Amino acid sequence: MIEVIGALAAFFMGQWIAYRSKWVTNGSLLKMIASSIGVIGFSMILFVFAGKHMVSIVVVPTVICAAILSAKYRMYITGFMKQLKGDFKNGA
Repeated sequence: MIEVIGALAAFFMGQWIAYRSKWVTNGSLLKMIASSIGVIGFSMILFVFAGKHMVSIVVVPTVICAAILSAKYRMYITGFMKQLKGDFKNGA
């Protein structure tokens, strides 16, 4: 039950970080993917060294990274669609 509450809190924290952090809003999508792979990989290594007892060591960073990446992808697609609409209005 604690893992579920932690995952839910991590999701909301990831959304908050995605929309409040300058690093996320100004960074590229590729940089976000690479850093997420690094964070998740580090949490897996930490999980193995912790004796494989606390699953939340892996779950919480994974949920945070997934929330940040989905928000960043949403920002990217929204910006791209606005750019396309502007191009069609201008007759390009």
